[in-house]
Amino acid sequence: QNTFKRDESNQYWQPLSHADIRQIHIDQSDIMWLATRDSGVFKVDLTGGLFQHHTVYIEQSAHAEKARQVWAIEADATGHVFLGTSDTLFKVKNNEVVEHINTEQNNSIPGLIRDIEIDQQNNQWIASSLGLYFLADEAANAEFITTPFDLVGISPADIFSIEAVSYTHLRAHETR
Repeated sequence: QNTFKRDESNQYWQPLSHADIRQIHIDQSDIMWLATRDSGVFKVDLTGGLFQHHTVYIEQSAHAEKARQVWAIEADATGHVFLGTSDTLFKVKNNEVVEHINTEQNNSIPGLIRDIEIDQQNNQWIASSLGLYFLADEAANAEFITTPFDLVGISPADIFSIEAVSYTHLRAHETR
């Protein structure tokens, strides 16, 4: 069911014509991961023109709709792929969910997970619409760092993306 399919008739690409792609990631094996707002994750094998709708990470539950709203995608040095959704952060390895990343209070990371950045020590920095979180490499829970700060009295601010400005510091970008 979750195998790559050759797109000889262009029928498999049809869902992408209406997909709201939020982020693109190309992993070490030349697989392009497409995070979409409403359709989950699509994977494309760039070397062979093969296509797969990746739904293994989605549970059959009431949260499935939010889990299909994938806003961020990033892979670490060990081959884990992190999928930031409207509901939670999934850690995926070999097409299977390894774990849901929660806060230290064992709750889902609140807000839309807009961006994920992985530093040189393989730690994950998670930008949520409601705050910045830090997940140490191989840690079970994410640590809350800060809420979006209020610039010039405009509130609420929203952490939209983060980027590495050096290998030891990350900077959060805010939008209003």
